[in-house]
Amino acid sequence: MGFLALLFSVIKQRKDEYGKRDYALFLLLYQSGLRVSETLSLKIEDVNFQTQTIRIFGKGQVESIVPFSTQTKNAIRSYLRTRSDKTEKSYLFLSYRKGPLGYRQVNTLLKEYAKQAGIEDITPHSFYRQSEERLEV
Repeated sequence: MGFLALLFSVIKQRKDEYGKRDYALFLLLYQSGLRVSETLSLKIEDVNFQTQTIRIFGKGQVESIVPFSTQTKNAIRSYLRTRSDKTEKSYLFLSYRKGPLGYRQVNTLLKEYAKQAGIEDITPHSFYRQSEERLEV
């Protein structure tokens, strides 16, 4: 089993709202190739479930449309069903205090899950690098 499969199996063991959030977050990071900052700035209104695309504003506020998988769609929907704040203007990924999730929080969560999975030397940026490697031919 690859290290990411092992990591995702650990994340999926947590069945509460935050486990669902973390699974959706890390799956989106891995499968879409988005930067962590782009992912954390997403609002619910940026997600189009019908076309399975996300509207992001990358470096220089350049708008891009990024596709996502059915697996990611299901994970995001599962997470949103557990949330009390579902307004479209709300950030997609919320912290315990119901504000936008921050990079440090994501890094801490990832380190905790990685430790449980027996994985060392992983950062949120690792997902970005993994998606780049999948795209190289």
